[in-house]
Amino acid sequence: MKKEVFINIDHNDFEIKCKVIFDTKIKSRIYVSVSSENNFYSLLAKAPYDTPIFKIEDLIIKNFEQLSVIKKNKENNVFLNQKKNILMYLGEVYPFEISIDANKRNKVKKIDNKFYVCLKVETDFPKAIESYFKKEAEKLIIPMAYEIANRYNLKFNEIKIKKLKRAWGNCKSRTKSMSFSLNLMHFKKEIIEYVICHELSHLIYPNHSRLFWMNVEKMYPDYKSARNQLRKYIV
Repeated sequence: MKKEVFINIDHNDFEIKCKVIFDTKIKSRIYVSVSSENNFYSLLAKAPYDTPIFKIEDLIIKNFEQLSVIKKNKENNVFLNQKKNILMYLGEVYPFEISIDANKRNKVKKIDNKFYVCLKVETDFPKAIESYFKKEAEKLIIPMAYEIANRYNLKFNEIKIKKLKRAWGNCKSRTKSMSFSLNLMHFKKEIIEYVICHELSHLIYPNHSRLFWMNVEKMYPDYKSARNQLRKYIV
C-alpha cells in the first residue's frame, strides 16, 4: 500500500519542495533523492508507511548541504557527461570518442588517456558503458575483496557486481554473500577499498553498531574521509 503527499520546508531562506511516498514495502529506512529534472532543492522521499512527517523534515534539514552538493553533481554529471564527452574512471576524468557502425557490436576500449566507444546506434551508449564498467569491476573489485578478506581471515560465499540503486555495496551476513555497485569504478581504488572493508565488516557485525565502526576503522583507518566523499553522491 502506498500514499503520496507533498511538503514544503523553509530552511536558510530556501523553500525546499519534497514529494513523499509512504510505502508499506519499506521497512525502516527513509530514502531521499534529488531529481535533476526538477527545480533546485526539489526532492523525492520514500519512507515506511507510518513514518511521521517531522522525521522526514528533520532528515532533509540535517542533510541540506549534502543534498545541494548531490544536486550540483547531478546537474554537472561528474561521472559521465555525453555532451562534453568526458567520463570519470577510477577517480580520473577522461575524454571519450564515439563512432557508429551498425555492422559492429558495441565495444568500449581505453587506450592511453582516452576511451573509444563503438556503437551500433548512438542510444546504446549507456548500455555499452555499463557493460564495460561491470567487466572492469569484476576484474578489480572481486580480487581485491578476496585479498582483503584473506588478510583479516574473513570468508564469504558469493560476490557479485551489480547496478545497485541505493547503495555502493551490500552484505547478507546470513548467506555470507556480497554485492558491489559497478559505479564504484568511477572512484579511486582507495574509495573502493573502503567500501569492501565496510561490507566485509558486516560479516562480523550485521548492523552499524559502535563495534562495527571500530572494525571498519581497524581495516581502513581513514574510513571517515572515504565515507564523506561517497556521501556527496548518494543519500
